[in-house]
Amino acid sequence: MSLTKLNNQSFPAGTVLQTVSETKTNTQQITGAHQDVLSATITPSSTSSKILIQVLFNGACDERYASVKLYRATTQIGLGDADGASPRVFMSIASNNDEPNNPYVMRTLAGNFLDSPSTASAITYKITAGNDHSTSSSDVYVNMTAVAGAGTHLMRGITTITLMEIAG
Repeated sequence: MSLTKLNNQSFPAGTVLQTVSETKTNTQQITGAHQDVLSATITPSSTSSKILIQVLFNGACDERYASVKLYRATTQIGLGDADGASPRVFMSIASNNDEPNNPYVMRTLAGNFLDSPSTASAITYKITAGNDHSTSSSDVYVNMTAVAGAGTHLMRGITTITLMEIAG
C-alpha cells in the first residue's frame, strides 16, 4: 500500500487529506453561451494526489439545450466522448419544453469526478452553465425556477462545489 507523508504523518492511499467547499446561494440568469457559476481552489500536498470533485447544481432552463460543464483551470474535464457536433458536457439540465408547468420546475443535479492533476500547486476548479445549441439564446437560471418573482411555488436553491484531496 502506498503512503503519503503530511506533517510527518503517513496516510494510506485513498485517505481524504483535505476538503475545500464553496456554496452559491444567490440566483443567476445566463443567456446563451456558458458563463462561470462557481469555483473552488485547492493546493494538493503531493503530485500523486487525486482530487474528488463533487457538484450539486440547482437550476432551470427555458429550452432543452442547457448543461453544466466542469473545468480544471481552463481545461474542460469530466466530459463525454466526442461524437460529431454533439456537445461534451458534465451534466445536462434536461429541460423539456413539452412538460406541463416546466417554467416552475427547478432541477437538482449532482455529479462527481475523480481528477488526477499531477501537481502540488494550487488548482482552481469551476463549473459553468449555459446553452449548448449554437442557434439558440435560451436562458439558464441558477438556484431558481425559470419564472422570476417570489411565491410559495417559485423555489430557490443552492449550488455547491466540493473538492477533496485523496492520497495517491
